[in-house]
Amino acid sequence: MAGVAQHAEQWTALLRAARAVRGTDELLALMLGALRRGSALGDAALDEAALLALQGGVFALRGAGPARPLPAPLLAAEWQIFARGEAVRRGDGLLVPVQGRAFPRLAAWLPGQAGLAGEALAHVEAVMALLGLELEQLELRGRLQSLLDLQHELISRPPDELYQPLLEAAVALVPGAEGGSLLLRREDRFDYAALVNHDWAELRGVSFSVEDTRDTWYGAGQALWDEGIPRVMTQGAAAVHRTDYLMGGLTYTSLLPSMDHIRATITVPILYGGDVYALMNLDSFTSEFAFAADSVETMGSFCVQAAVLMHGSRQRELVERSARTDVLTGLYNRRHFNDVLAGHLAAAERHGQPLALLLADLTNFKAINDTLGHAAGDAALVTVADILRRSVRASDTVFRWGGDEFAVILPHTDGEGAAQLAARFVRELGRAPIQGVRVGASLGVGWGQGRMDAGALLHQADQAMYAAKARGAARGAADEARS
Repeated sequence: MAGVAQHAEQWTALLRAARAVRGTDELLALMLGALRRGSALGDAALDEAALLALQGGVFALRGAGPARPLPAPLLAAEWQIFARGEAVRRGDGLLVPVQGRAFPRLAAWLPGQAGLAGEALAHVEAVMALLGLELEQLELRGRLQSLLDLQHELISRPPDELYQPLLEAAVALVPGAEGGSLLLRREDRFDYAALVNHDWAELRGVSFSVEDTRDTWYGAGQALWDEGIPRVMTQGAAAVHRTDYLMGGLTYTSLLPSMDHIRATITVPILYGGDVYALMNLDSFTSEFAFAADSVETMGSFCVQAAVLMHGSRQRELVERSARTDVLTGLYNRRHFNDVLAGHLAAAERHGQPLALLLADLTNFKAINDTLGHAAGDAALVTVADILRRSVRASDTVFRWGGDEFAVILPHTDGEGAAQLAARFVRELGRAPIQGVRVGASLGVGWGQGRMDAGALLHQADQAMYAAKARGAARGAADEARS
């Protein structure tokens, strides 16, 4: 940087111009202009100069036109030199890093200038260092804006629609990342929730224990885990930090096959309120030097934002679920019934399909409340709800209608099909006493096909249910008269 002091006015003008540009490509073009104005290099040499970006472990042309890799990839020793921010001399030219505070991901390629030295080389390196710092600031501002845009885009999504775009954004934003995975904590295990450039055929159904993931895979200690500090690991260390995994009820102690292709990984526990409830891994498949200080810094900031988004999404889901769910039985409530019925009516009309509605009113339930108390009555309602769940198909939706009444919406079902389900429910209900009392049910079915009116369907089922209740009461009165 000695040349900076000798050309103070030139560097001041250069920085002023650099801060005025709007994009990365403009800044890089400015870099070449600075080389042309102040360098001892001839115009012919600069005409051959190119700005290169690190892509997939090799350097390719930055800017318009097809990517053009260097004549030969860097050797391991050359990578070490380049990573230190020093120019790499090659038989066919000179590769000068464009470096800020972190690992250089851009370079100036000067063909035929391997012998460049002295003041000429110092000038080139000074321009690259100065502009590298400005470029780093420009890219940092871009990443911050991307985080704001990401929050705006994803803030209202439910959890299941959040994980994949969140991981894709991380891979796009974190320098050096080429793929990754997001795992969610479910009790004492982590399960995969999203993948980028990994195969679901290999990883679906794979899970890891939280303890083993923390102590072996992450392996940086409880304190850093609890703070959500990123940890960088290279391919050689992955074998040391091998973690057992569970799949199909079996425990495997070998590395997953996909690990063989990963050269470096950066891992971050995602936490909220002090609890780790997710884990993000970002991977490089091409370079052990992929993740430097800028990667760690960006990953840490991103995961703080990710934690807020994931927690907010989860909380909204819980609030929405509580608004449509009966607290006692866990079934959907009357409020949600109206929304679900409207959707099924529209689908039945659109496709000309049948739709049935089953209403059930428990009989002899009052005896449980009167003799055993309301706690026993609540337990009985939970038991009935479980029996009803087991009696229906996966496509049917069960609701607690209110009190001791229940409802079931049965898509693609006519009156006969609904009657069969009703018979199955009554049969299961009568297999054993509930709280020592034999509970029955009065059932009513309404159904139609194609275009239907919600009120008419409800009225049909309601009338049928009360007719069944009246028949049951009449049978009870006759039995009592005969006794």
